Amino acid sequence: MKEKIIALCVLALIVLAIAANAVILDKSIKETIDEVASLSLSAESSYSDAEQIYKKFKEKEKYISITVNHEDLTNIDQCFADMIGNLSAKDSEDAEVAKYRLVDSLEHLRRSCGLNIDSII
Repeated sequence: MKEKIIALCVLALIVLAIAANAVILDKSIKETIDEVASLSLSAESSYSDAEQIYKKFKEKEKYISITVNHEDLTNIDQCFADMIGNLSAKDSEDAEVAKYRLVDSLEHLRRSCGLNIDSII
């Protein structure tokens, strides 16, 4: 009987840890999505703002990388690089395209981190 109680406690602890991780990742990724989506690419400060958002994301990435696919993170890094590179070249059209690709990649990451059947399988 004691083993069953311990097993149920461990199971409950694992489920709580998984749920907490999903909530934390969702909040963190949503924050990044909101920052990128609200980034005005026509402003003079857009390059430095984009770099700040990327630096914040890189700090979060250490935690995110524990539980997600590294290909997704590589894709997001490439989108950030494209957007920041285009902003430094003052190419707002290509920066806008990169921004939408980045938001889409972040949304995909957010979906894959959630508690759904796709993330389990």
